[in-house]
Amino acid sequence: MQMRYVLGGEQRAFAISDSDDLAELCAEAEGYLRREHPELADREYLTEQVADALLNSLAVDDEEVDLGQLA
Repeated sequence: MQMRYVLGGEQRAFAISDSDDLAELCAEAEGYLRREHPELADREYLTEQVADALLNSLAVDDEEVDLGQLA
């Protein structure tokens, strides 16, 4: 599954494994973002933003998830 987001005005993307477990998908995506971008570590609503984007993507059966603007 492809995850897209904007950080510092730059469009970025990464892939996570396919899974039927929403909690696993959220944890993998959030973990990647926090490792790659330490400045997001204190972002209060990152978990909710990732979960909402994943749910929206799954609802329309899309293989890409748009996380939007992260910082």
